[in-house]
This record gives sequence, C-alpha cells and structure tokens, in this order.
Amino acid sequence: YGYRDFQAENVVDMFSNSRAAGFGDEVKRRIMIGTYALSSGYYDAYYLKALKVRRLIYQDFETVFKKFDIIVSPTTPTAAFKLGEV
Repeated sequence: YGYRDFQAENVVDMFSNSRAAGFGDEVKRRIMIGTYALSSGYYDAYYLKALKVRRLIYQDFETVFKKFDIIVSPTTPTAAFKLGEV
C-alpha cells in the first residue's frame, strides 16, 4: 500500500523510511498532534472536550431539523472563482 522504501536493510527500517519519505511535513505534523492529544495525560483535556463539542453541534442540528427539512449554506468560506479565472 502506498509508498515503500525497498532500499532498507530490514523490515523496521523499511517502515520507518517509508513513513518518513511517504508523508509530507503537514501530514507528519497532524499525526504528531493527534498522537499527543490522545496520549493518556491529555485525553481528558482534548479528546473528551472535542466529543462534548461534537455532541452539542449534533444537538443543534437536531433542533433545527425539527422545524426545517434542509439547510442551505455556503460550502466554502470564499466565493467561487469566475469562469476562466483559474
């Protein structure tokens, strides 16, 4: 699956090298932040709070959909490009 470093001398090096070369800096940063947030000392501080926020958002949508069938809103924070502009 994905990128693989076949130059490695053993399986551990192959996995390490593949992950180092196969993921960009932003992906590596997000993996590290996710690992940090889910670590035992920070589980309550970050993950549980995020679950509570997700539940509140869900409840807000449930409340809105009791009165309305659809929500029409923009899908991006900026207007679309004009034809031929890109």
